[in-house]
Amino acid sequence: MSETPRPPKGPRDNIDSEHARILAEVMDDQAKKQAARTTTTPVARSASETSFFVQVALLASGTFFFYLLFFSPAWVTPTAAEPIAQETVDQGLRTAIFLSAQQVEGFRQDSGRLPDNTREAGVTLSGVEYTRLDAQTFQLIATRGADSLTYQSTEPLIEFLGDALGVLAGGSSQ
Repeated sequence: MSETPRPPKGPRDNIDSEHARILAEVMDDQAKKQAARTTTTPVARSASETSFFVQVALLASGTFFFYLLFFSPAWVTPTAAEPIAQETVDQGLRTAIFLSAQQVEGFRQDSGRLPDNTREAGVTLSGVEYTRLDAQTFQLIATRGADSLTYQSTEPLIEFLGDALGVLAGGSSQ
């Protein structure tokens, strides 16, 4: 048995072995990618499971929408507050003027003069304007919306107040 001599390795043999090496690397790389995909892919729910939860959610939200649309519960459409009676508004303005006049009079007793403005007088109620008319008299105007009430310091404050505190506290006027 004699061996047949092999032809010497030429450039063609080097190219074939290089192709085989590259092919082997590509195959290894593909196998690694496939292994990575199968280990990190989350388990998907079946279509019937997902469909069931979607159906239940749609049914519940549809029922709730139907309830809101046709039954209009009070917590969805609150009722408007009742308007304040004109007598209560008037008595509230009288009380605001009374309190502000007390602050102005307190300033006059402490300093011996009338204040120049509301800040100096210590009037902190909103909606009450103070005006000094002369060295001895002043005017207070209380407003709430379109309603206003004016007090001048020449009239007795207790008479101006009347039964405002009793009306505001829930009693009746005389």
